[in-house]
Amino acid sequence: MDMIEDKIRQFSAINSNVRLKITARDSTVSYSARDIEVHVKDNSDSVKYQLVLYDFNGSTKIDLEGIFDETRKTGGYNVKDKDVKRLFGDFKKDFLPKLEKEEGVVLKIDWFNF
Repeated sequence: MDMIEDKIRQFSAINSNVRLKITARDSTVSYSARDIEVHVKDNSDSVKYQLVLYDFNGSTKIDLEGIFDETRKTGGYNVKDKDVKRLFGDFKKDFLPKLEKEEGVVLKIDWFNF
């Protein structure tokens, strides 16, 4: 889990349009997890991805819990929320491949509310 977190931090460091906020989840639960809030600014548009990084049965998992178009004030935590399908498509088409290419990791993101 730490390696993936480090790769995401490195990606943010070399991409000036990407900002991160990483916080540890409640340590009273039996597993460790981190909330990762990613803000991506492209020209005048701004998108926020809410990810959860955690260990599960010996492997690291990443869930996409929410996705928001901060410019248009759309998105949400559920695939039925306005623009979520479009934003998720952009995430899979634009953000994720760039992260994977630049940091040499392959990620399978699970949508929490699909």
